[in-house]
Amino acid sequence: MKPIKSSVAFNILVGLVILTCIFKFLMTNPNERNFTFLLDCFSASVTICSLVSVLFCSYLWKLKIFKSWFVQIPNLNGTWEGTLIPTWEDSKPIGITLKIKQSLFKISCVMTTDESKSESISCNYIIDEDNQQNKLTYTYINIPKSVHRNRSAIHYGSVILEIEKNTLKGSYWTDRKTIGDIELTWL
Repeated sequence: MKPIKSSVAFNILVGLVILTCIFKFLMTNPNERNFTFLLDCFSASVTICSLVSVLFCSYLWKLKIFKSWFVQIPNLNGTWEGTLIPTWEDSKPIGITLKIKQSLFKISCVMTTDESKSESISCNYIIDEDNQQNKLTYTYINIPKSVHRNRSAIHYGSVILEIEKNTLKGSYWTDRKTIGDIELTWL
């Protein structure tokens, strides 16, 4: 899943280069427009494009103005709380907290319970407007607290969550052959 539309990004960068060159052209004395002027234009264009890219990738991508026409991924940053509902016998719902840290090109998920902590190894989005799919998927390692390891070993698992406005709902499965459901609400 590409987080941004490449053709739009290319057009924006080309536009920035052209605007920078026009600005430099208008601000430069006609007698000083030579090969050095071209190098100055190139240098200024690279600087401006780099600054805009860093700002956009770090902060600006989250703004609603860029949603859907340019940025294709949702902003899931923050703390989510909810319930993990295991399907094994005599199980009870477990309170969970999911912390998501996200930039334009990177995402990590850390889920905690009273007994353990799960850290994502790999995360991705399934965003397909034609099939109306909007999902977050990740693979994780779960490390229980030492006192619980006699009945809950360190294990790996995967999660797939349907992304809705302020909720994430889905399921998980582990290499211990356990499965269950997850429901989360954004705080």
